[in-house]
Amino acid sequence: MLETKTITYRDGETHLTGFLAADPAAGQRPGVLVVHGGAGLDDHAKGRARRLAALGLVAFACDMYGEGVMGNRERVMGCISQFRNDPHSLFRRTQAGIEVLKAHPLIDGRIAAVGTHTELLTSCAVYQRLHEAHAQKLSA
Repeated sequence: MLETKTITYRDGETHLTGFLAADPAAGQRPGVLVVHGGAGLDDHAKGRARRLAALGLVAFACDMYGEGVMGNRERVMGCISQFRNDPHSLFRRTQAGIEVLKAHPLIDGRIAAVGTHTELLTSCAVYQRLHEAHAQKLSA
């Protein structure tokens, strides 16, 4: 049976609220970070997390913007501009979502990310971070 829950977490001083979907009876398995579209963590992103969980993954739809941003076009554009101008802030925000997944007891250590059009930038950042972590693990 699929279970969903809201998870609050932080990136520094920014309060974030994500959406987790998983079937707890399925045992350990890979996780997937669902990066929302420009509108923010909406029903579409939550639906994507549910669909991925129904396929046997632990899905976490992360919050890339934080409290009070979704629905406010000016604030959304400010966040997107910040991420483009400061890739490290994008990495930190993405890493905060990855950390939520890594801490979940059903995750077997494998994590991927999905997103569309403008989220490609974020997905690339996730890939880079995961690749760097894997390279460090191999060299240790």
